[in-house]
Amino acid sequence: LDVPVVMIPGNHDSADRLGFGSRLLGDKLHIVADMDRADQPLVIEDDHGPVSIHGLPYLEPARVRALVGDQSIRTQDDAHRAMLARIGEPKPGERRVLVAHAFVSGGLESDSERPLSIGGLDTVEASTLNGFDFVALGHLHRPQSVSTEAIQYSGSPLRYSISECGYTKSFTR
Repeated sequence: LDVPVVMIPGNHDSADRLGFGSRLLGDKLHIVADMDRADQPLVIEDDHGPVSIHGLPYLEPARVRALVGDQSIRTQDDAHRAMLARIGEPKPGERRVLVAHAFVSGGLESDSERPLSIGGLDTVEASTLNGFDFVALGHLHRPQSVSTEAIQYSGSPLRYSISECGYTKSFTR
């Protein structure tokens, strides 16, 4: 269909396996498995001009701490703030999309999304994602917006636990 795709690994994926050979797959499949590629967007054109699409794989604070050399990074929010700082602020008039895998505060979870830590260390504040016109998220299985319509979880296409039986499964486009 000649549709460009941005793909990122989540917390259940192997970034190394997903990213293997990604540079050989061409322009239409943009796999961002390495954190150091987050500042290299896929730029597509529409009727209104260019759109920069940034991919941000699931972030482990220890790996981000090592990459950026900042020993104060301890939480998911810290890690996201550091990586988004590497991406930088939008240029005047630039439209930007972020594709990320994270648990954003305020999102509704189900039984199948195992907590990764205690006390909120595994959450990202919605305000951390400012600077993007749209944020497409993975991690939570229920389609939902968080804080604003511009921050969306697509949800999962399948039910992974009893608590998801009442969910309407869908794809967000």
